[in-house]
Amino acid sequence: MRSATFRAVDNDSPPAIPAEVLDALTRLVRELRFGSIEIVVHEGRITQMAAITAQLMGRTGALLDVARQAAAVEPEIAAAAQAGRDDTRRTLHQFWQRAADDGLLPAGANLDWLRETATVIAHADTYLLLRATTRWDVSTYQQWLTDTWHRLVLCSSESNAGP
Repeated sequence: MRSATFRAVDNDSPPAIPAEVLDALTRLVRELRFGSIEIVVHEGRITQMAAITAQLMGRTGALLDVARQAAAVEPEIAAAAQAGRDDTRRTLHQFWQRAADDGLLPAGANLDWLRETATVIAHADTYLLLRATTRWDVSTYQQWLTDTWHRLVLCSSESNAGP
């Protein structure tokens, strides 16, 4: 047990915190660290990936809509669109794999189901459908994507997840 206390230097600082209190807080943080940090890190990753995805969709949505229509008659555009879908799938599979590798998913998470489901939700085609049917702006889409991914993680255990 430390005998020293943290002392405030100026009058605007909070009063000194006794060493015993600091030690108790340190022990509590150590006990909670794994779960708490795990949750904060994963929530931060999901929020950041959702923000990046939403910003990308917001900047390219109109172009993607035109390209989707043109893909029906232009093989090069169709090939580029498919390459984009493949890249999205690869990127998001890596994202969820890293979360699993870092121990940020629930025990027993069905990683295959989570990767596929979360990826379909983030595809440009899904964004375009949501934009057309809900009239959501990019901010609303971003919040929906963040919330939906969080919910998928929570229900991703083998007993809850689909095929």
